[in-house]
Amino acid sequence: MDPARRPQLSAAYADHAEPDLGALVDRWLASFEQALVARDSAALRAVLGEECHWRDLLAFTWSITPHDDTDTVITGLIEAQTRVQASGFTLARDRTPPRIVTRHGRESIEAIFTFETGNGRGDGLVRLLADDPTRAWVLATSLNELKGHEEPVGKRRPVDPASSRTFGGANWSDLRAEEQAFEDREPAVVIIGAGQAGLAIAARLGLLGVDTLVIDRNARIGDTWRNRYHSLALHNQVNLNQMPYLPWPPNWPKYLQK
Repeated sequence: MDPARRPQLSAAYADHAEPDLGALVDRWLASFEQALVARDSAALRAVLGEECHWRDLLAFTWSITPHDDTDTVITGLIEAQTRVQASGFTLARDRTPPRIVTRHGRESIEAIFTFETGNGRGDGLVRLLADDPTRAWVLATSLNELKGHEEPVGKRRPVDPASSRTFGGANWSDLRAEEQAFEDREPAVVIIGAGQAGLAIAARLGLLGVDTLVIDRNARIGDTWRNRYHSLALHNQVNLNQMPYLPWPPNWPKYLQK
């Protein structure tokens, strides 16, 4: 580890010249899960910083829900845990390993983890206080997939006559035109706005078999930005602006421009 990036650990860890960040995160996840499963507010307070923030994306709350102080975080976690039964909090070994980062002028140990609930599987991010890695400053949880409704990707790719080597199905364009016409049915979901978020939601729902209609006041997808700016560059890096199932080419710049 670069000495300049070594966290200033509390006295309990001062003898660790080269702290094992993974071990510190593993220890925190184990303590957090034990407190959460027990729905023990005092134990949860012991693993959260005095100033703690938690943002949930569907995994615990079935909504996009921010909690911006420690008391609210604890109350929200305990209330949600009664319903979702979250467990299995584990460091994500196949993702970016734990690292020292500076966010909003504050140094922390950032790590990605996975977990399960009674309904699904999720990913999360935690930022532990660099001067006390037994406590979290920031926590984020996100639902990744629903159990029993996993996306048909990878090893679960569709297997049917139309997608076999010995093709035996109807023309794809004909099927797509029929699907888009909605002449014999009503959509289960209507999405207003065919911007990036609307298209991403439609793609996800479509792959799960949810009949979805996207409507937009513009003639072409992309007209919202196309008609507003002659030139621009996105403020977020390319990896934050990927489209589902259509990642940008690896030779594209970090900040996409028009």
